[in-house]
Amino acid sequence: MKLQISCIVLAIFFSFQHAGAQSVSLPQDTPFWENNHITIDVALINTMAADYMAEAGSGANPLKFFLGYLPLKTVDQFCTTSPDKEQMRRHLGAMYISGFYGGLWLRDMLFSNPADPSANGLIAMLMKMMPQAMKDIMALGADELVFKGVANLGGGAVDLGLKGSLLDIIHHNYMSVDMFLMIYGYDYGYYYYLINNPPPGVTPVNTLQCDRFMDCTMTGFELTTLNQYKPVGDRLLNPQCWKFWDPAAVKYCDMYHKIKITGEGSVSMGNLVWQQIMGSSQLFDAAYNPLVDLSARFMLVSELALLPTMKGYAELNKTAGKCGLLQEAGLMVWVGSYFMGLSS
Repeated sequence: MKLQISCIVLAIFFSFQHAGAQSVSLPQDTPFWENNHITIDVALINTMAADYMAEAGSGANPLKFFLGYLPLKTVDQFCTTSPDKEQMRRHLGAMYISGFYGGLWLRDMLFSNPADPSANGLIAMLMKMMPQAMKDIMALGADELVFKGVANLGGGAVDLGLKGSLLDIIHHNYMSVDMFLMIYGYDYGYYYYLINNPPPGVTPVNTLQCDRFMDCTMTGFELTTLNQYKPVGDRLLNPQCWKFWDPAAVKYCDMYHKIKITGEGSVSMGNLVWQQIMGSSQLFDAAYNPLVDLSARFMLVSELALLPTMKGYAELNKTAGKCGLLQEAGLMVWVGSYFMGLSS
């Protein structure tokens, strides 16, 4: 794959024009193959670009749109609009575009010469923290196989969320908790490593407020679905384990221990990986705060996937369980395409 991307290239294919008009023109060699789960709808992305332009005004920035606004606005529609399969195909397409070009941007920011074999060590380090399901997909090697693996993984979660029985949904909810806690914990570790260790002369822009693990909000950006499921955090982080006669309390107690072991246990790995990356002096100063912001948004989407997933399992709540599955689908496509771009 020869596709290159940088902030300059992003500005080329996301053109801000006069009178608030805008256009999104994705490169013709954007990797995409026919499949049953992802549709790249440029008209939808244009509509969201128009909304972003109206909100951001003179502060509009193509990087902030593709890596930040687009994915967060997309996932906030999964559980508030009752989407059908076709709508979810378009939503996953937006997540795919955001993730893939985000990965390419990070690749070029980390490595002044992406073809330099010395970069492989850092790529390998990042790959180590990928959930096993993602590792299996990336091991396929060929771009088309990887793409279809990511599409099928996300699309399968969507199909189960839209059509699955309560039993099927809550079973998947439970089985997926550890994987998404690993993603969240890793991101939490590298986010706070970045915040606490900026490049010399660079001031961190910290828009994420975390009162505790799995209890974060972003200043100036409200996610309707996340606000809806925030109360789940109190039952998760203050479980009533002594209520052995209450099945929901027992399940929340179980997930509390998963948070402590799997979630918080992954924090040190995120910290270690980014300590190595920052120590390599390959990260451009200009990329630091966009990377901090991207990490913050990954954490919000991870939290948004986990809270309804856990509620669905603990309380046998099909609505919450379905919401969690759709959020998981969006996150899997976002993360999977991000690693596609990073390793391309």
